[in-house]
Amino acid sequence: METSSKKENVAVGGAFVAGGAIGVVAAPAVTVAAANAVGFTATGVAAGSIAASAQRIFIFEEFCILLLLDMRSIARIRCWDGGS
Repeated sequence: METSSKKENVAVGGAFVAGGAIGVVAAPAVTVAAANAVGFTATGVAAGSIAASAQRIFIFEEFCILLLLDMRSIARIRCWDGGS
């Protein structure tokens, strides 16, 4: 009984090792395919793609945050110099 259990363990372990090796080899190709699917290309972001929309949203958010920080500093300066 113990021998067949060891053989099963070796077979299962070998399957995990083989699956891990296939995953390591396939992971870069899958990652590149996923990036290309949403609009990232070798030369940049494709116009009208999901990636372009995401980039536009993030740039707008950064602009709004910078604008708010700038407005806060202006308000702080106006309060500090007596509001004149």
